[in-house]
Amino acid sequence: VSQSRYQGQASSDHYGREGREVRGAHSVSFDANNDGEEAHFGNEILRSKHKINYLPYTRAIMESSILMTHQRLATHGLTTDYIHPFANEEFSLIHNGVISSLAQGVHSDTYGLFHGFIREFSRNPDMERTSRIVLAIKAVLDECLGSYSVFLLDRTTNDLYYFKNYSTSMHFYRSTDKKFLFACTQDYSDLMSMVDKNYRSFALEDMKIYRIRIEDTIAIHIVGSIVTGK
Repeated sequence: VSQSRYQGQASSDHYGREGREVRGAHSVSFDANNDGEEAHFGNEILRSKHKINYLPYTRAIMESSILMTHQRLATHGLTTDYIHPFANEEFSLIHNGVISSLAQGVHSDTYGLFHGFIREFSRNPDMERTSRIVLAIKAVLDECLGSYSVFLLDRTTNDLYYFKNYSTSMHFYRSTDKKFLFACTQDYSDLMSMVDKNYRSFALEDMKIYRIRIEDTIAIHIVGSIVTGK
């Protein structure tokens, strides 16, 4: 495939698109996280209590520049109201970790993170978009306690934002031509070297907000930083 692509994976939940269960048993996942799967590519958002069969969506996946998957049941809010990815018309978010301070009442921590971000983003409608997104992320997470590794897709621009704190891990692999990027919570260095020697692993800094932009190649830039909680 000639166009630039990005794939991100994290972990969590259950039912199918529009409430229908999506059945399948042959997607790539982890043995330890075989209890559910979700995916976002193009305009498709799939959620399942089982592993997703991606074969019916092959064309849509190949035509998408970004594929995000979240591959386990949630640790908070085990109902259909708290299935990852959290999404509206403008944004889609997946989160790995636990932020107890954002899990209020019956709501999950990721629910609190996403809706807190949307609330803060709506406060500055006249601000330049990237600056507005960074400010909203910081408003929710500055001084926040807990663990998080987050992918946030801006569905308007197709820019992807990534940020994490010290308590989580994420492994990144990029092709030498910088047209393909793979990220996962597991260390796949040995596997990636066997499958394709043109991929190189690299690290992103904790507490930084990165914008991943797909142009002729995949460009990664720091656009902000998060203040660590005490």
